[in-house]
Formats: sequence, structure tokens, C-alpha cells
Amino acid sequence: MSRLLSTLALIWRLARPYFFSEDRWAGRILLAAVIALELLLVAINVMINQSNNRFYNSLQARNWDNFV
Repeated sequence: MSRLLSTLALIWRLARPYFFSEDRWAGRILLAAVIALELLLVAINVMINQSNNRFYNSLQARNWDNFV
């Protein structure tokens, strides 16, 4: 755990000057966009997995109505 914290501290020490420079708003907007896109991709993957779950469960149960 301490190794993770030291790595995060090192990353913050390297990234901090950029996020407080003249380009700070562009950097913050880009960071927010990357986080939002990542959350969107996770949500899409969850929906695809739920769809596959229903499909394969109906296939396994040989339930024609749910399969169609």
C-alpha cells in the first residue's frame, strides 16, 4: 500500500506544475473528458454484458420467447 501511495505522490509531483500553469484550464478539461469517457465506456460494457447475459441464459434454458 505504501508503494502505491509513493507512486501516486511521484505522479502528482510530476503533473502538478502542468495543472497549475497557464494551460491549467485546458489540462483540467482534458482530464475531466478522459474520466467522463472512461466512465461512459464502463457503462456501455456493463450494458453489453447484461444483454449477453440475457441472451445466453435464454439459450441455455432453451426459452424460445426470450431468445427471439
